[in-house]
Amino acid sequence: MGSSCNLVQLQKRYVERNVRQVGLQSQEIRLGEDTIRYWKGGKGPTLLLLHGFGADGTVAWESQILELAKHFHLIVPDLLWFGGSYSLKADFSVEHQARAIKNLLEHLQIQKTDVMGISYGGLVAMLLLAESPEQVGRAIFVASPGPVYNPQDYEELLERFQAKNPAEIILPRTHSGLKRLLDIAYRNPPWVPFFVQKDLIEYVQDNPEGQRTALLEDLVSNFTRVRHRLQIHPKHVLIVWGSDDTIFPLKIGKRLKDYFGAEAQLQVIEGARHAPNIEFNVEFNHIVLGFLK
Repeated sequence: MGSSCNLVQLQKRYVERNVRQVGLQSQEIRLGEDTIRYWKGGKGPTLLLLHGFGADGTVAWESQILELAKHFHLIVPDLLWFGGSYSLKADFSVEHQARAIKNLLEHLQIQKTDVMGISYGGLVAMLLLAESPEQVGRAIFVASPGPVYNPQDYEELLERFQAKNPAEIILPRTHSGLKRLLDIAYRNPPWVPFFVQKDLIEYVQDNPEGQRTALLEDLVSNFTRVRHRLQIHPKHVLIVWGSDDTIFPLKIGKRLKDYFGAEAQLQVIEGARHAPNIEFNVEFNHIVLGFLK
């Protein structure tokens, strides 16, 4: 392993050390054909955090874990085929992801939890809510359009990035692709030395067996079916969006607010793109705590 790989792995270990210091512990559980790695800890009501593409649970939510563990009992899983989670079953549907999370909650004997999901993780949270409304209390959806996303939005996404499919955008294989992904996530992308970029690409890109691409392909192919299952009307909803999100522009977040109606709050973080929880973590945490407390 080269020095750059060591730097990427060192950063990951640094994140995990920080998470342990606020009381979370890593565990792994086999549930049928699914193996789920998750972190849990903290005191208070239960809050489930679901990440999107580009990271596992702790990397995506580190800034939130460090603050929210003071107020909540956190459950932070890696979704299937991210981090330490995987499945022996070649079912790449988002419904499979939601079932895996539901099974984890049942294993942990969690009868009710609040949930926060970002992007793809928000979609998993919505399906969990649709299938098991009795298990979900308050819901926070971050940059995740769910039932209001339509074919025109998808075509505009591909046109915006001159891409043939979403995998070209969010599963980079080249240095230029990584730069574009960082520009998508951040208003002011972090500087990554060139010698580190190769290993960072390996971290964020597809798995060797292609499962993350398969997740995206299944979602695109079957989104009409998924949308039909997202007839959800939760009573307490917070929607958080970056004003400059280029994956899901703010107009889609406003459409989601209209879909949920008066029960939903929409909070826009000015200047943020697709990772407001990371780049604008202080403002983001303030918004989330204001809603949950």
